[in-house]
Amino acid sequence: AQGEASCIVGGREEEAAVDAAMRFAVANGLHPGRIGGGHNGYRAALPFTNGPESSEGVFRINSGSSGSLMPNLMLTGGHGACAHLAPLLQAAFPDARLSRADAALDWSQEGLFDDLLAMARRIARGNRKMGGVRTIESETGRTFYLGSRTSTVSLRVYEKDRERAAKGVIDEADIDPDLIRIEFTFRPQSKSKAGMMGLS
Repeated sequence: AQGEASCIVGGREEEAAVDAAMRFAVANGLHPGRIGGGHNGYRAALPFTNGPESSEGVFRINSGSSGSLMPNLMLTGGHGACAHLAPLLQAAFPDARLSRADAALDWSQEGLFDDLLAMARRIARGNRKMGGVRTIESETGRTFYLGSRTSTVSLRVYEKDRERAAKGVIDEADIDPDLIRIEFTFRPQSKSKAGMMGLS
């Protein structure tokens, strides 16, 4: 959202920010869905999809903050929508503050999960602030984490196709056992949120 980080909920500044976000969505061919509950202390959310027949949300406006924060814009689109829309969103809202960004890469290579796990353990041993490497093995496959959920940057690596098969998205026979997802999460601290919004 534009302007200061806080506003009067229901006031002119919040209304103008929601209107600007709606205009951004319409100008970029997005289609509104049904208003529902918001996230992270916001009372309401309006999701947008790529098309009238699509069910996958690519953009969301959260408003009505219980803490009097400006509206929150979430760019959630997969299948390339985020890569296309992110620079447009940055240009449309140059005064916005970034609270979180996730960047993921899917890659298939034999032994890559084990190689990355070994590398993460070396990094963790050399930097105590990062915390240890946490590993999980379950029916959804193997996962490891480096950095805590409150860290400015954290890493999650997991066996993507095994997870998809466990959730019924693909058949067991179609699993690529070497396909992994490498996922970074960036949560800038307050003083860095404005600067982080300008990064690619």
